Amino acid sequence: MEKSVVKQVSGNSDISKDGKVCFSKVGGQAVIDGVMMRNKNKVAVSVRTSKGKIVSKTVNMSLLSDKYVTLKWPLIRGVYNLFSSMIIGMRTLMWSTNMHIEKEEEKISTKEMFITILISLVFAIGIFVLLPLFLTNLLVHKAGIFFNVVDGVFRVLFFIAYILLISLMPDVKRVFMYHGAEHKSIYCYEHKLPLTVKNAKRFSRLHPRCGTNFLVIVLFIMVFLHTFIVTDVFYEQFLLRIALLPIIAAISYEVLMFSAKYNNFFTRFVYNVGFLFQRLTTKEPDDKMIEVALTSLKLVVKDDKKRGDTVSDMS
Repeated sequence: MEKSVVKQVSGNSDISKDGKVCFSKVGGQAVIDGVMMRNKNKVAVSVRTSKGKIVSKTVNMSLLSDKYVTLKWPLIRGVYNLFSSMIIGMRTLMWSTNMHIEKEEEKISTKEMFITILISLVFAIGIFVLLPLFLTNLLVHKAGIFFNVVDGVFRVLFFIAYILLISLMPDVKRVFMYHGAEHKSIYCYEHKLPLTVKNAKRFSRLHPRCGTNFLVIVLFIMVFLHTFIVTDVFYEQFLLRIALLPIIAAISYEVLMFSAKYNNFFTRFVYNVGFLFQRLTTKEPDDKMIEVALTSLKLVVKDDKKRGDTVSDMS
């Protein structure tokens, strides 16, 4: 996208004069005392060790989507990218965690991380699918729109309560700060500014392509698609909700990409609702956290000649 003057819209997102949100395909994830960045087939993760040193790891991935073009098709790409991101996220999270463990025998193995992720998924399904459904059945005895609205309200309330609860933990609060650093750094790149702490810190910590926005969209799409589940049998309601998850993820991904790329009434509504939740999942980072995020970002965009950006020293 060509350079253009930007203005603040609703105090949250930078929008260009042509009506499009500044957009790139660079994405990231906060990890333990660090940030992972991804650009095309390159992934970099940087963490700040207990000694104050920034340590980085870069990996060039072989993408299945480059081999099988069908994985880039609308809807299909959403499911593929979700699973791909989960695998990359698991590996980078494991690496960042192990960087803070001195004894080799105490480091987390791939098997242990996989079991942890699996348990987390079961817990998430129990809290955000099974429990809301159970409580809704206690209050509403007939499947329909009202049933799914109540189910959706319970799910949103549990999501907010969960975020508020874990945000009380000091380690999670630091992850949320690195999450904010990730967003600020990506904004800096998308606006074609030199990648410095001074430039990055001026941007919002809220970004329209955030995973939090994706989860919020999932919650809304769930309410809509669950309307087509007409059975009143509890186990059938639960199993059908699980079966719909890939479809929900696929549609949500397309809505997320559309809402991040364009500026109209619908997209503003989508990402502004997402921004409300991002205020819970991101915190304002300090300069050292932004420096870590920019270190990862520079590693994945340094060969991006199309942008023509000059990689500069941290300020």
